[in-house]
Amino acid sequence: SPQKRPYSAHHHTEYELSVFLAGEGIYTVGKNKYRFRVGDVFLFASDEEHCITEIYTEMDLLNLQFEPYILWENPDAIELMHLFHSRNDEFENLYVDIGGTVREKLMAIEEEMCNQSPCYSVVVKYQLFYALSTMIRNHRG
Repeated sequence: SPQKRPYSAHHHTEYELSVFLAGEGIYTVGKNKYRFRVGDVFLFASDEEHCITEIYTEMDLLNLQFEPYILWENPDAIELMHLFHSRNDEFENLYVDIGGTVREKLMAIEEEMCNQSPCYSVVVKYQLFYALSTMIRNHRG
């Protein structure tokens, strides 16, 4: 619900992709502040501090956290780690998801995780690879 929140150093060893399904506010990442709105996607590397510090309207957030080994155990996916580690001065944690492809894949992952149909873990992995591939093709930095 709407509120101001103190910056609390939140981080974890997993990589994280987040998509805002509802709401607006401020996401603070280190010294950077990003205004978020519905459809915005954020990505965070291992141990990268981040915190939602302001919520302007009722918020709904889908977070996907996954261990880096999911990428480095698959030789075809190892280059996807560049999103999390090969960053230049233009890098932004906020990914502009033109066309909604990444959001669509994250929603498909959520559905697979909830339903757990046969082979769901394979589908989840490849939906994740597709989302990350889209991001690496279109992301600055």
